[in-house]
Amino acid sequence: MMDIEMLEKKVEATCHKESIVAVERQKDYKIGIGMRINKKEVKKFFVAILVSLGINEDCSIDIGSLERRVRALRLLDSNGYTLCYGGNGSIYCELKIEREKLQKKVEELQILLSAYLGEEAVDS
Repeated sequence: MMDIEMLEKKVEATCHKESIVAVERQKDYKIGIGMRINKKEVKKFFVAILVSLGINEDCSIDIGSLERRVRALRLLDSNGYTLCYGGNGSIYCELKIEREKLQKKVEELQILLSAYLGEEAVDS
């Protein structure tokens, strides 16, 4: 469940004027909502996703799994998300969005990422 009011209070209380709150945590991805307050004190909301590249502890990679992750990342990229390296073998994705659209966007992401990266996802 998303608590946007709690996020706003958290950001307003921090000196960094930015915060992300986790909405969903899965083995292969995390979804969060975030907010920043710019120098003009304008609140900017965003959806954040961290996608693991699936590098195993022994540094091996399952190609089918990696291909599914790349397909999901391509879809996010084509839908306006900014992608960058997130550290620890992951890709950070972010989309600026209006506050009123956060809930719907998170619900869409949960369906999309579950289809591409969830336990039921299969290689094609």
